[in-house]
This record gives sequence, structure tokens and C-alpha cells, in this order.
Amino acid sequence: MFKKVLVISALTMGLLISAGPANASPKEQPLNEQTDVVWISGNAVALVDHVNNKADIVDIHTNTAITISEDSSRILDLQVMSSPPKIVLLKQGKGTKISKSVFSSDGRLLSKTDIPLKTAGDLGDCECN
Repeated sequence: MFKKVLVISALTMGLLISAGPANASPKEQPLNEQTDVVWISGNAVALVDHVNNKADIVDIHTNTAITISEDSSRILDLQVMSSPPKIVLLKQGKGTKISKSVFSSDGRLLSKTDIPLKTAGDLGDCECN
């Protein structure tokens, strides 16, 4: 009798575990692969939405947001530097440029630079091996 109860319990647990959300189809699970969350400091995080090309600094206690991406150019990367605390946002610029914006941890723009990239035609003078 005890063995039957043990076997039935084990089978029931196995069915419950196999039917859980870990084995659900990908269409049923929400995918959040298009948004990055980067901790800045204290209560502040940066949310980077790669689908809408939007970056925000959010205070998670007050639920206030400051948008730091002023246009819809493609966001390439966002990094937080710790000493001194600042946020570096890289976006695809016009033509063959990358736009680098540096913000304070509270969202104030500190500097903005366009970085020109060399194209294959610019490498004609290169003495590459």
C-alpha cells in the first residue's frame, strides 16, 4: 500500500513539474530580450529599449523617468562608469559616425561627440600585412 502511494505521488509530481512554465512553448512566455536593465547607483537604473531605440534613467522608488536618448537612432551600447559616476550612451550617428553621449548619474548631458569611422575606402593608405 505504501509503495503504491509513493509511486502515485512520484508520478503526480513528475506530471506537475513537466507541465510547469519552464517547459511551456516560447509563444506563451513573455520575452524581454529586447530591453536591458543596467544598475546605475542607489535606486537608479537605466532601461534600454532596443526595439524603440529609447534609453531612460528610472528611479525605482519614485517611478520617475528621464529620457536620455533624444532621437530614434539605433542604440549600440550603454555603459555605466563608476568613478566618477557617469553613463556613456553610444548610438548610430549619421553616415559612418557613432554618436557618444556622456550623462551624469542623474541624467544631465555632460558631453556629446561624433566619432567618425573609417570605411574600406579610407584604408587605401594602410600598410597592412
